[in-house]
Amino acid sequence: MLPKELLNSYHEILNGSGSVEMTHYIAELEMYGIKNMVRFIDEVYQNYDYGDIGEIIQGIDMSHYHYLPQLSIGVAISLYSSFENCLNSVCLEYEGTLETKITLDDMKGSAVFRSVRYLQKVIGMDLTGSLWEEIQAWNVFRNCLVHNGTVIRNQSDKKKVESIGLEVDEKNGDCITFSVDDLERMATTFHEFIKLIISQWREMHGTSK
Repeated sequence: MLPKELLNSYHEILNGSGSVEMTHYIAELEMYGIKNMVRFIDEVYQNYDYGDIGEIIQGIDMSHYHYLPQLSIGVAISLYSSFENCLNSVCLEYEGTLETKITLDDMKGSAVFRSVRYLQKVIGMDLTGSLWEEIQAWNVFRNCLVHNGTVIRNQSDKKKVESIGLEVDEKNGDCITFSVDDLERMATTFHEFIKLIISQWREMHGTSK
């Protein structure tokens, strides 16, 4: 069931609140969806048939172990990609609505960093703070999954991922270990950042919820 604030947004869209609010609604809906994705993987873990090792792990809270690794990695990368796509869609909507001379494509950088730079430099938002710091650390985490197979290659990246509560197993080749709880925190951080952007837009342009 959708949260009340999303249902309210949907009804206001039906009453003609405009394409920007439609984009806001879709962005929040997608963020709500990635949280459900994490809950789905948790259910998979809890109901997984461990076969012969079932008796060994009985009674252990497996949410704190990095198991079914390919599924875990796939979900983590998908979470980040969904967030990246949301930011891109929001930026393009703002660009079209305000008809800004500087476009998203004009900005240096790529993906999330380009979108945030556009929102700050062109739209005039202030997105600095702890949420943005966390997102940059989740970006390091994502890159390690995509390019290094969970292995941390340098101390700078190690400090970044540890700053968001992830652990690096030095005895196992400097691999990042993460849990369902970590993925849920990741999804929550992304959702909070999207809500911050929407809130600042509404403050700047005289709309409110």
